[in-house]
Amino acid sequence: MNEEPVDDVERLLAQMVPVEPPADFLRSVLRQTNEPDRATGWIRWLYAGVYVAAMLALLLLAYGLGMAIGHNGTSTLVSELITDATLFADAPESYLSAILASLPWLQIGAVVFDLALVVIATRMIVSAPKGRSDMDRVGT
Repeated sequence: MNEEPVDDVERLLAQMVPVEPPADFLRSVLRQTNEPDRATGWIRWLYAGVYVAAMLALLLLAYGLGMAIGHNGTSTLVSELITDATLFADAPESYLSAILASLPWLQIGAVVFDLALVVIATRMIVSAPKGRSDMDRVGT
């Protein structure tokens, strides 16, 4: 007979009685969960527009980055390194500093920023709630 003393929480739990839910409780919950928000349709189009704009900007920025690398001499430095590795072996600090100085950092930053926008827009499109028309096509 190892009875523990009854505390306040156990007394309250002993007084609990089951509650009968309303008759249409399940139906009303399902109706609320299946009924999409009215704004979901245009939000998905907005996300898609942001995605397309980010992809077009990425196309232009990547082209500009390639052109800048070609004109700044970075491609020449890298091709010389590939053809003659002794240049790098003789003075690695000087060679790396020359490559780093010739990189178009502004264009690289713009491409990285736009890639982040593409990733964010993709996640927004994938996680956006589906509208009524999308659910009707699936058959639910």
